Amino acid sequence: MTKKIIHKTFLLLFTLLIGLAIGGLDLYRELTQPVPDGLPIHIAVIGPLTGADAAIGTSLRRGVELRVEKLNKMGGVGGRPVVLDFYDDQNDVTKAREQARKIVADGQAVGVIGHWYSSNSLEGGKVYQDNGIPAITPGSTNVAVTKENPWYFRAIFNDRIQGRFLANYTKMVLDRKAVAIVSEKRPYGQFLTETFTQQAQKIGLNIVQKHVFATNDKKDDQFDVIVSKLKMLPDLDFVFMATHALEGAELLRKLRVAGIDVQVLGPDAMASKSFTDSFANDPMEQENPGHFTSGTLVTTPLIFPTANEAAQSLREDYLARFGEEPDWRIGYSYDAANIMLNGILKASLLGQQDNLSVFRANIRDALAGISTGIQAVDGVTGPIYFDKEGDAQKSILIGSYDKGIIVSALTQLQSI
Repeated sequence: MTKKIIHKTFLLLFTLLIGLAIGGLDLYRELTQPVPDGLPIHIAVIGPLTGADAAIGTSLRRGVELRVEKLNKMGGVGGRPVVLDFYDDQNDVTKAREQARKIVADGQAVGVIGHWYSSNSLEGGKVYQDNGIPAITPGSTNVAVTKENPWYFRAIFNDRIQGRFLANYTKMVLDRKAVAIVSEKRPYGQFLTETFTQQAQKIGLNIVQKHVFATNDKKDDQFDVIVSKLKMLPDLDFVFMATHALEGAELLRKLRVAGIDVQVLGPDAMASKSFTDSFANDPMEQENPGHFTSGTLVTTPLIFPTANEAAQSLREDYLARFGEEPDWRIGYSYDAANIMLNGILKASLLGQQDNLSVFRANIRDALAGISTGIQAVDGVTGPIYFDKEGDAQKSILIGSYDKGIIVSALTQLQSI
């Protein structure tokens, strides 16, 4: 073989590696690597694997596993398999802090995927920042999760964008003049309410009542009081619920049982299997699917029937494996894993993988470097790249429940 041919061969291989780092992990399809048998690379996955929100944890686990299994079948990262270590925070702040510290103490994870609730990500994020571990959340939307924490990234839109969007959609698309707001006393609900209210004041959307409830053992009594006050508004026809899935479902049930037939708008947390499963055992829901939810509008980051080809492929794989339709959480968990793996792959090309702290720092830098549309990583939720706060630039969709299933609203609003 001549030197010229050798040189061309070297350039071809070098170009392939650089293209792999920039363009994404799917270029592994072009390689014929053996089953990975090197030292494993560990990623911690943390979320509500058990407890009341276990359905969220199931989506998180399955989405991440599907992406990592695909990579390992293609040879892992340079012949090293990726191993997932799961940690259960039960969507509880105290457990989130304990489990985050356990990730540090275990001393294996090069990065973290999770948490789900913003309150947990805020608590865990302090631990990851103090110990130099890159993390990416598929579902926490509170702006403070990534703000001033260069080690935390977000695969989804944030609540500043979502709150403003919801107010604009209410006034500009739905043509509502007045709205009542019910929010939970947690970072997720509080910030959504704050941004919704600020935008409502700017665009002339009247807020006729505002209620806040604490998520404690007296929550049911608080709901009864809120429902009774809402019922006193004779002309009320629209309610915005700034709540998580289970609380939103409980409140919606009470509204309907009380005969309050208003249209309800909810955030992304209510666009989930957790939300619909809350009604599954109700006799009225079993007799008439969608009895409680039909007509409810929700923001959703992903609607599979109208998503891209990669999303359709994931949906088919998920249906074949689990025998049920995926919700948006599957897609965003899959993409959070996808972009974390992309960061790991880029960092691995720099060497020093044996030094855990350096490897983690290189992964963080690789993720932060995905900062423009040109550098974006293609995913089932569309291209992913981060702004200076570590937030992905994502569109928001509006879906409407129809017999327990989310369908795309006829009118969408694109933020510019």
